[in-house]
Amino acid sequence: MFKHLTTKEHYETYQRMAEISGISYKNADIILGYTKDGMIEKYKEDRHLNNISLNRWDMLGIGTTIYFDRPISLSDRVCLVKHCTIYQFIGAIPEFTTGPYKYMQFPIIEND
Repeated sequence: MFKHLTTKEHYETYQRMAEISGISYKNADIILGYTKDGMIEKYKEDRHLNNISLNRWDMLGIGTTIYFDRPISLSDRVCLVKHCTIYQFIGAIPEFTTGPYKYMQFPIIEND
């Protein structure tokens, strides 16, 4: 199990979007060609999963039906499918932080 450092606002936005849209990767066997163990290895290399081609994330985001209270950009779609991959498929637990998230790099914290 991993703790994934994020802001509360970022987590809640995409969690709400996933819930409203009924998106769940909890029972998936493979995401973008990776098993859970394979995706964990990718996560350990890069906690933002930017080591997987953006084109692959774009295609997953485009193919995902999303219901929300505002228009959803492709970047929002990619954030959503990454959110679901990190928290639902890998099973990371959010750990909230404050500050300029986009400029912060955090270590991966493994729980015992």
